[in-house]
Amino acid sequence: MGSSAKERISRMKNSVDIVALSFSEGEVFVLLVRRGHPAFEGSWALPGGHVGEDEDLEDAARREFLEETSIETVGMAQIGTFGAPNRDPRGRIISTAFLVILPTRVVPTACDDAVAAGWFPLARLPPLAFDHTFILELAASKIRFSVNSNNIKLAPEVRQDAVLFRMAGTSVSKTT
Repeated sequence: MGSSAKERISRMKNSVDIVALSFSEGEVFVLLVRRGHPAFEGSWALPGGHVGEDEDLEDAARREFLEETSIETVGMAQIGTFGAPNRDPRGRIISTAFLVILPTRVVPTACDDAVAAGWFPLARLPPLAFDHTFILELAASKIRFSVNSNNIKLAPEVRQDAVLFRMAGTSVSKTT
């Protein structure tokens, strides 16, 4: 590999985004944060951020979710990787998205680089930063909601055993 290829690889960064969903009042809600820093400062986005050099992806997702929402959760399932070259104006950043299902709409507290956090009906979202609309569309296509029974049915291509195992073990707590 030539030095220019190594240089391009060294400039790539990894991030995580978290699609947090909950059911309430017959609707599906998604947890969003308002960004407090560039890029997209002031815009709504999925919780998430950069992965540390020696950090596992899921550990990074749990850390970022806690840092930005004050909500601690253990059960997450990876739903996709997003690597369009221009998905982030700050540079080449590849993001791995995770899904977490919260049994109730725990009240989030914005922390770290989030200046606000709140639940939004999935059917009526504000404009989102980065490619987060696309990430949510992919998550929705992989999950079939049965809102009347508050049941989740996963599309056949999703590894149901692993995802359901993790979701069944999900515990949620609010830190202060």
